[in-house]
Amino acid sequence: MRRFHSARVLAATALIAFGLTSCGPHGTSPVPMTQAQTNPFNGDSAFLYNSTFLRESHYLKPAVFGTLGFDVIVRLQNPEGLIQYAKDASNAKSPAYRQFLTPEQVADRFMATTSDYAAATAYLKRYGLKVAGWSSRMILHVTGTQHQLESAFSTKFGWYKNRNETFLAPIMAPRVPKGVPIVGSLNIVYRTRDFQPSKITVSNGLTSGYSPQQMQLAFDYAGAYNVGYTGAGITIGVIGTGGVSINSTGHLGDLEAMRGIYGAQGANTITLEAVTGAGFATPPAVTKTTSSCNDTTPAGGDNPNLPPSESPTSTCNPEDGEAQIDTEQTALLSPGSAIQFYLGYQPSSTNPSDSGFSAQGLGGDLWIPELAQALQTNTADILSISFGGDEESFTPQLLASIQTLFAAAQSQGIAVFASSGDNGAYACQDGLGNGNPNDKCVSYPATDANVTAVGGVNTPLNGAGQLVGPITAWGETTSGGLGGTGGGVSSVVSMPKYEQLCGLPSGCEVMPGMTAGSCGSPPCRNVPDVSLEADPLTGVATVMNADPSIGPRQVVSFGGTSVAAPEMAAQWGLVLGVCKSKGLCGIKPPNGPAYRTGNAAALLYPLYYVVAGGKAIESPSYPITFYDVLFGSNGQCHQQPSGPSCPTPGPTGTPGPTFLPGNGTGVGYDQSTGLGVPFARALIKALSGV
Repeated sequence: MRRFHSARVLAATALIAFGLTSCGPHGTSPVPMTQAQTNPFNGDSAFLYNSTFLRESHYLKPAVFGTLGFDVIVRLQNPEGLIQYAKDASNAKSPAYRQFLTPEQVADRFMATTSDYAAATAYLKRYGLKVAGWSSRMILHVTGTQHQLESAFSTKFGWYKNRNETFLAPIMAPRVPKGVPIVGSLNIVYRTRDFQPSKITVSNGLTSGYSPQQMQLAFDYAGAYNVGYTGAGITIGVIGTGGVSINSTGHLGDLEAMRGIYGAQGANTITLEAVTGAGFATPPAVTKTTSSCNDTTPAGGDNPNLPPSESPTSTCNPEDGEAQIDTEQTALLSPGSAIQFYLGYQPSSTNPSDSGFSAQGLGGDLWIPELAQALQTNTADILSISFGGDEESFTPQLLASIQTLFAAAQSQGIAVFASSGDNGAYACQDGLGNGNPNDKCVSYPATDANVTAVGGVNTPLNGAGQLVGPITAWGETTSGGLGGTGGGVSSVVSMPKYEQLCGLPSGCEVMPGMTAGSCGSPPCRNVPDVSLEADPLTGVATVMNADPSIGPRQVVSFGGTSVAAPEMAAQWGLVLGVCKSKGLCGIKPPNGPAYRTGNAAALLYPLYYVVAGGKAIESPSYPITFYDVLFGSNGQCHQQPSGPSCPTPGPTGTPGPTFLPGNGTGVGYDQSTGLGVPFARALIKALSGV
């Protein structure tokens, strides 16, 4: 998973509107006493940033760096109103149901005013900073030297350490002068390991992983193709995490090579949608992996944790598999849809070998600008996001700011799918056994109320794509402790209406199988919503390094909920294709595409339970549309063992792995697999009637 941060000043009433509550920290290492703590700038420390994580970290030393880029939040007109509009747009009883807005309408009604956006931009440029903005008028991306940034935000930077992560952050609470409409920073705490892609590699080889045809048959995508439903006319956007090799004159793309190897149907292509604006540049071409790409020498001796994909150059930009999973799964399973790949690249203005660390960014660490770009262009009907991170690492205010972006997506009718994570019920662990083994936690943005969370299962198939055993939850029982599907109860996001049954004599009640949590009334959001293939032991085939200039070409078997999220985005592409071609998906709004549905979860839960005669009963569509997963759990090992089985003791003299039980499965909804596994053709029938 890769970088992501959020920040925003919100009044107490705004937090209620966002559906957020406080969560307790799970670290004990305080920040050393600094000027920020002894002199909080006479109240100007209301500028919000990720102080929760910083408070739990160890200060190392003052930082010296060349350039850095991060996102800031501009004061918004009405964030509470935007959150409410997003709720109403998915509520069939609201006059605003599916009355989706244009990006300009969202900005004018809810986001920053044009004058505030201009004033914030002017203030930052006064210090020589490069400033990129978007028509959504929520965030600005600033890039500059250490002196420029420290001057603009009245702070100094230092190096900190938390567990095995070394990162850059302000020593003193950042601030701007009163009257400047900047209220916080999304990632001025410049972390390297908070939000990560969730791919897991099993093996390499030309027969690795399930073929596209096996996946199409197993989950009945093929049944949709057989009656002409291929997702034609729909655009699926992928929020990028790294470089991808795209087909062009004289260059073979990974997707096209995948089709050639397996004879898979379809002719859709991938279009690169680069983030634009000051401080950004055209992403460098994918290059051959070489030893020089390995980031083994700490930049400036300070930060050994930046992976190679976050330090791209014109000669060193290798594929890492994540972008290939996302683009190939969406394109191959929704073969009529156009695929847009949103990718941000922020080059360094100094040589990385200089004594001062200079941050470069590519893909996942720039996912917020990528999301802003997608909202601005508004051409993607669906967005797929294959990363996430422990929601407890961030204050409710910080997560609330990101919720505004996803509320904007919902208000524009865009369906967003996000992977639920690969650490089972323990997203607060970092995958290396670090973290509290007793602290269950879930992954954001999967828990966002305007996002459909996609978990993972183990799907045993034969060569013809037929089940040869039961589908089970991905976890210790199937993978021997090698990760597990993310799932559980949010500690900060309130349960949306679609997870409740309304119309009962006692009002709204949580759906069967869900847990209330500690959010109060309404209770907490449960994840995942649905699940698809993700277990690395039953992974999917993915082509990497297809062109001979990059090679050697590999067909790799990948697992993780990074696989499941684009699979579900592709399935929704088939649904929307029918909505568009036949006009069968309900209200036609006055603005925006009439076939869009917004958040898919709001349409999936009524297929599970409905209210009839004042009683909650199972929907007749549920057993037809979903495979109800009854076996397995998302338990995993606290410490990854070297052997295939979780109980295997560690080497002599070292502690053995600890089994974490996670959440089980059962009839109906559960916190390992959600509603279960949807089948594409049946889902189309249930939602459109054809």
